[in-house]
Amino acid sequence: AHRRLGFEELLALSVALERARKQSGGARVFPMDREVPVTVARRLAITLTDAQSRAIEILQTDLATPSPMRRLLVGDVGSGKTAVALATTLAVLRQGGSVAWLCPTTLVAEQHARTLERGLAADGGPIAVLLGSTSTRAKRQAEKVIAQGLVRMVVGTHAILESGATPPGLGLVVIDEQHRFGVAQRLAMVAGRTPSPHLLVLSATPIPRTMALARYGDLDVVTLGEKPAGRQPVTTRVADANDRAFLVRTIERALAAGKDEGGSGGRVFVVVPRIDPTDDDDGPKTAIAETDAWLSEAFGKERIVTVHGRMSAEEQHEGLEAFRRGTHPILLGTTVVEVGLDVPAANLMVVLGAEHFGVAQLHQLRGCVGRAGQR
Repeated sequence: AHRRLGFEELLALSVALERARKQSGGARVFPMDREVPVTVARRLAITLTDAQSRAIEILQTDLATPSPMRRLLVGDVGSGKTAVALATTLAVLRQGGSVAWLCPTTLVAEQHARTLERGLAADGGPIAVLLGSTSTRAKRQAEKVIAQGLVRMVVGTHAILESGATPPGLGLVVIDEQHRFGVAQRLAMVAGRTPSPHLLVLSATPIPRTMALARYGDLDVVTLGEKPAGRQPVTTRVADANDRAFLVRTIERALAAGKDEGGSGGRVFVVVPRIDPTDDDDGPKTAIAETDAWLSEAFGKERIVTVHGRMSAEEQHEGLEAFRRGTHPILLGTTVVEVGLDVPAANLMVVLGAEHFGVAQLHQLRGCVGRAGQR
């Protein structure tokens, strides 16, 4: 009886998904462009892995058909999903289409905007960046030029879900870390548009619903099964949070790494689960202010920058840039740094109060280090 009920549910879901696909209408066709992967690799100064090259070819094949692409690009943290999505974007823009990228946080949106500027160069034209912190006046001005077709590339957070924030004749929608968005938000980017935009969603840690949609027909999966050459496995160790001496020694070694070769040294993330302290916490103190106090005592206040969700977008951006440059080589933050930040010199991630995080969060955090091939 249970098998029969399960079968009926799957049959109903399959029929509903098939009907939805047929009713979504056709999509604009973007013919295959073999020069796209070569161009992206040259502009980003990277060597594409075989998995990336295969994924780009699969996605371009989808774009060349009149049926709207519905793809989930799954790849481990640091496997190069952004480069694949950028190549797909370039293929659409080169043939007159327009593209929107939906990102989970301001920091990630700004980072992607910089990467897109390098990878698209003159092919993409001006890029509009719309964030929750963007002023009303700036949003209105952006929406005006977007509506006129003067901007074909839009990057933003939830702000681009508002009407008028995406270009007319949208050809491709890219949703980064799609598990951070609701199903309704994902559908809002493509529903009701004729022709229907192609859809590419990216995730290193897809949630169960995403995997169910992939398995039962709403999303086709393309997988990046390898990381760029030279990446070393990230060593993971559980330590006693009360052993401050061990933490300080470990951070000192990470900061010193690379200086012998004339570099600026390492970068260290220190991530805590909360901004404010709590009275009922009997364990090690893991709030921002408490952690900042002992870090400042050990390393000096001038070497530490703090980033968390209550700071303005501008303050977060300035803090991350100071960390990236190395003027403040220790970044103390909450999970605002969890998703996709690319700081090549980062070689240590310290997670305090790790029991307060989910496994997927810890996996994402670990992926922030070792991106330049260092230990």
